Order: sequence, then C-alpha cells, then structure tokens
Amino acid sequence: MCHMSACAFLSYVSIVFMKLVPLQPIKSRPQFLKIATLSVVFCGSVVGGNISLRYLPVSFNQAVGATTPFFTALFAYFMTFKREAWVTYAALVPVVAGVVIASGGEPGFHWFGFIMCLSATAARAFKSVLQGILLSSEGYNSFIFISSSSALPHFFVHFSAYRFCFVPPLF
Repeated sequence: MCHMSACAFLSYVSIVFMKLVPLQPIKSRPQFLKIATLSVVFCGSVVGGNISLRYLPVSFNQAVGATTPFFTALFAYFMTFKREAWVTYAALVPVVAGVVIASGGEPGFHWFGFIMCLSATAARAFKSVLQGILLSSEGYNSFIFISSSSALPHFFVHFSAYRFCFVPPLF
C-alpha cells in the first residue's frame, strides 16, 4: 500500500512540478478503460499473491513466482504473436520443471494456495505484456501509468485486505 501511494505521489510530483515528462491527461473513455484494466490486473496479482501466502510457505511462493518469465513469454506470444528465440524457451523448461518437482515434495502444499499463487504469477506476467503493448502502441509514458494505475488499486487493496484479514475464510 505504501509502495502504491509513493508511486502515485512521486510520479505526480515528477510530472506536474519537475516537468520530467509532459502531462498526458486521460482523453477518452477507451483510454481510461485500458488504464483501469491494467490497474485491476495489477491489483489482482497483489491480492492473489497475498491470499496464497495464507496457505503456502513464502519459499514455495517465491519458487512458483520464478515462473513469471514463462507466463510472460506465453502471453507475449498469444497477444502480440511475438516469438522469442528458441534458447529463451529452452531456458524456461528447467524453471517450470523445478516448480513441478517442488510442488510434489512441498510438505505445506495446499491446492487453493497453489492456484492463487499461480494466478498471481500469471497476472503479473499479463500485466507486463499489457503494459508493453500500451506503452508501444498508444504512446503513453511510464509516469502516466504509474500515477494513473496506482490510484484505482488503492480501493481494491483496501477492500481485499479487509475481506481476507478480518472475515473468516470460506474454506
């Protein structure tokens, strides 16, 4: 939460007062929806990661998070039809295989936690690909993304933190 607040505040200061990049106001509803989608995906990855920590050890969570490059390559291929070199895909095989092996031997393994962790990892990768598409095709600058996409997740993170910290789980 502090990270998002600091990003929003410092990017606003950098744009408005320091004038590092020109101010790009949101001009249309489709532009707002694209930024809102990016914010919701980011928030989903944070919430999914936090939920998974309730059910899985941190070390296993980090191991599953190491598969983010695999999901990034997968989403980049399906969304932009951009193929990486075969060496890139070959380098991802041991990482994914290691997570599969670790999943079988993890004493604190929990299916729901694993699914949430995998979902959070995939959401992080999807956010990276979506952000790359928006930065290259729409002409946005990264400061606008930081300031705009930090405000909306505040609401979602507050709500989800309350829901999952103070309300008993359904399972």
